[in-house]
Amino acid sequence: MADTFIPQTLDELTPEWLTAVLRERGVLARGAVTSVRHEILGDGEGFVGVLARLFLEIDTDEEWAPRTLIAKLPTPVKQNRAMGELLGAYEREILFYEELAPELPMRVPRTYYSALDRDRASESQEAIVAFVDRMPLWIMRLLMRFAVWIAGRKKRRYVLLMEDLAHARVGDQVKGGEPEDCRQALRAMARTHARLWESSLLEGRFWLTRQDLQCRTRHLMFLDSRAVFSKRFAYLMADGLAPLAAWLDVHGAEVARRLHGGAPQTLIHGDFRFDNIFFEDGSQDPIVMIDWQLAGRGAAAYDVAYLLGGALPAEAERWTVERLLREYHAALVEHGVKDYDYASFVLDYERGLLTILMTIASTDNMEMGEGRGADLIRLWVERLVARARDVDLDGLL
Repeated sequence: MADTFIPQTLDELTPEWLTAVLRERGVLARGAVTSVRHEILGDGEGFVGVLARLFLEIDTDEEWAPRTLIAKLPTPVKQNRAMGELLGAYEREILFYEELAPELPMRVPRTYYSALDRDRASESQEAIVAFVDRMPLWIMRLLMRFAVWIAGRKKRRYVLLMEDLAHARVGDQVKGGEPEDCRQALRAMARTHARLWESSLLEGRFWLTRQDLQCRTRHLMFLDSRAVFSKRFAYLMADGLAPLAAWLDVHGAEVARRLHGGAPQTLIHGDFRFDNIFFEDGSQDPIVMIDWQLAGRGAAAYDVAYLLGGALPAEAERWTVERLLREYHAALVEHGVKDYDYASFVLDYERGLLTILMTIASTDNMEMGEGRGADLIRLWVERLVARARDVDLDGLL
């Protein structure tokens, strides 16, 4: 798509460009965008992207033409942009909306327009990831540094225009989630997990990464971040973090492999947190899920651990967590999953808590800012420790 103009800054989203692409996709019939202004959304939420609401003036009264929409572009922060490129986050989200979103029973934002530069190397990413994950650790470190260096110098372009969900109530990961909101989100995700449970729809999509192919890579990132992580969260070490971190030092790769390699495969969101959930209260289908940049093929329990390990306050009672786990599993069964008993699910959920703690511990290589982003990570670790401190670690392997 080298000959196609793909905006990379908000100022490049001009009335003329918006008119052309919205007409191309049938969003506008005869009208033209005469002016546009934008406001940046999210402080400490979109770590690898720029998210903005666009306000459009249109010269005709077309009933279905949006007067506001959401634009998503890669971040200009170099280290975060490199990480987003390395993870394939920008490409994955666009291709998710183009190829897989129509298959989901869960509501996602309508896509008005998307475009990206294709890249042959990214289309071989599964083989590359699997190759790197088999290397000795010292070679993996060299390859990872080289990969980050390469990713930071890529000039690929991406743009995504989506439905504005301003009418809906958005979750807040820092504030945390009420059990009822967690229940609704888990039931909606259970329908999606069940629909794509061991599904052939997941095959042949290079961008939908198998999570079991990168277990040693994730563990290496944890080990390399361990000193910074231990210093930053020293206040939690005596409150349950120390034995969890020490166990991950030795078993981090294996617990991730047992989770994603042993459980049935389905579509996972990969970033199933409250900041990415909109609630259309009063609707028959109240959950709208955004931000599919980390979608992949893996264990459904990972998404469950991600939500409950990050959204529920640290002081949430154990019986509250157990009730939500049972309701999620019952929803899986209700929607057709018959080969995954509750005990196996809980074991995978506990493996998920440790796998996510290992991943969150590695965020020191991204710029989170000093405000909400830093608070989000701090609270996330505190809540994960609260969920995981009573886990029988020896029973996970």
